[in-house]
Amino acid sequence: MPELYKDKKVLLSYSTEPLPFENSEWTTYVIDELHKQNASILFLSRRPERIVKILSHFNKTDLIGCSVSENLSTQNIFTVLDFLKQARENNLKTWVSLEPVLTEDFAKSMIDLLKTEADFIRVGKLDSEKDNAQEWNKIRDTLTNKYKTEKGIIIK
Repeated sequence: MPELYKDKKVLLSYSTEPLPFENSEWTTYVIDELHKQNASILFLSRRPERIVKILSHFNKTDLIGCSVSENLSTQNIFTVLDFLKQARENNLKTWVSLEPVLTEDFAKSMIDLLKTEADFIRVGKLDSEKDNAQEWNKIRDTLTNKYKTEKGIIIK
């Protein structure tokens, strides 16, 4: 791996899901090679059950995250909680990205559930959700007021 990444922070995210296949060999190879360059990894996946399987490849300088959408049809919140628990047991820093947020109730319930489990929670809406911009502004203002004193909660 080129020294381009030496001592850098590198984002591995789900624009192209970093855990796309059952076999995570390529992803773990990249993580391991980045660590050889002393790089820190900011990681985000939609698959918490798969993150758990590769936790041993991360270290204390990394920030490992899971995306939780309002449509949880393909995701079980218990797998998210399990990922956070196992990461914490391995002394790894975690974050949860709540996006897209379409309703205030979803955001509040997820923040309240996860704020003691994750080191950081990022809350936002997809930029492509332009049709609900006014609704999002109202939700964002309410969340900002409610959680402004909470450490680790970032409202986009």
